[in-house]
Amino acid sequence: MTDQTLEAPLLCPQGDHINANEEDSLCCRSQAWRQSFSLVVEEMKALYMIALPMIITGLLVYGKSAISMLFMGKLGKEALAGGSLAISLANITGYSVISGLAMGSEPISSQACGARQWPLMLQTLQRTIVILTIVCIPISVLWLKSEPFLLLLHQDPAISSIASTYLAFSLPDLLFQSFINPLRIYLTTQNITLPLMVAAAFALALHAPINYVIVYRLDLGVQGIALATALTDFNLLIAILIYLCFSGVCGKSWQGLFCLGCYNYSFGKTIISQRSMAIMRCIQVQPGQEMTVEEFKTWLRRYDTDHDGRISREELKEALRSLHVWFTWWKARQGMKEADTNRNGQIDSAKETERLVNFAQQRLHMKIYDSLW
Repeated sequence: MTDQTLEAPLLCPQGDHINANEEDSLCCRSQAWRQSFSLVVEEMKALYMIALPMIITGLLVYGKSAISMLFMGKLGKEALAGGSLAISLANITGYSVISGLAMGSEPISSQACGARQWPLMLQTLQRTIVILTIVCIPISVLWLKSEPFLLLLHQDPAISSIASTYLAFSLPDLLFQSFINPLRIYLTTQNITLPLMVAAAFALALHAPINYVIVYRLDLGVQGIALATALTDFNLLIAILIYLCFSGVCGKSWQGLFCLGCYNYSFGKTIISQRSMAIMRCIQVQPGQEMTVEEFKTWLRRYDTDHDGRISREELKEALRSLHVWFTWWKARQGMKEADTNRNGQIDSAKETERLVNFAQQRLHMKIYDSLW
């Protein structure tokens, strides 16, 4: 019996001979799968750390309405019905409008943060507050004239009167929301969520005592519940401002809420130019946006944090994150795999940059041309 026969495996599938190269390939695939799985776990942890405080913050904010409803129930059926109607109208005609308009600043603020355009972040915050404050004027008129509107819809006169009173005393809260929503977006775009949760918990903890004092001690009834809600949001606003002023976390982008950066342009130009400013000053931002190859390279250089003229996978991941694409770690890995021809972990040549441009066009659907003319 020869040595070759002795070395042969006892069981070998017919027509399937695994050589050393194939074994190495299987090992590499197994290691790549384990590495990808660990990256998925890391990404889920990062999302969890961002999302959990925001979920708790949302629950705390909505808990304010639940406490207000409990105090309304103590005042009687008519107060509960009128207050419920008023809260519904306030959410539909006021708070949802303020929140929706504030969300319009989130892409610009995110893009400015990704491109490290800190003055633009503060200007976006200030201009959003100005816009929301002006929008509060027609909403306030609607709330003050809500009783005839409710009567026109054949609502009970007593309930309509209570609802109108509640809305009238909720006008300060509308103004406070015009500050809170932009500040919340300003912080979350910088991945600052825990202070928002703490501030919301602090404001909610004071909400029930404030209701008790105003409603029962001062005997203000439904008006007191509306004022208590406004005071709770005022406490939330003060807590956020104290954090911004004294924590120093946003030192690069925070120079005070009322600095003159917002007022360099007319208000009309402010509204019209917010989107164009984000595109021109950040030189990027949306995967479907048209840009030249030179603009793409300029945008990419913004994320060269060590200024060595080369782009690593971590720097590419940060650049992709500013585009708000999903699974940036995976796409950065794929981008490096496509572009890094010499496998040194860096994009450091014109050829590799050209391959990255092709990857961005094909996989990220970015519209990159030699010239836009």
